[in-house]
Amino acid sequence: FGANPFRQHIGIGTSDRIERLEVYWPKTDQTQVFQDVPIDCLIRITEAQEKFAVVPLKRFRFGGQAE
Repeated sequence: FGANPFRQHIGIGTSDRIERLEVYWPKTDQTQVFQDVPIDCLIRITEAQEKFAVVPLKRFRFGGQAE
């Protein structure tokens, strides 16, 4: 994959939810659709798996201690 990361940071502006997320997989020419995707978190999407996984992240405050 060269120097391009697989992780994508996607902004949603002032929206409070993601109703529908489509992922296109060019190698297999398939499109997956996910509904009601949570916001403010990291999700892992794997090709051909019906569900995504929410990946827990530790929060921290700048200038403070990690939680």
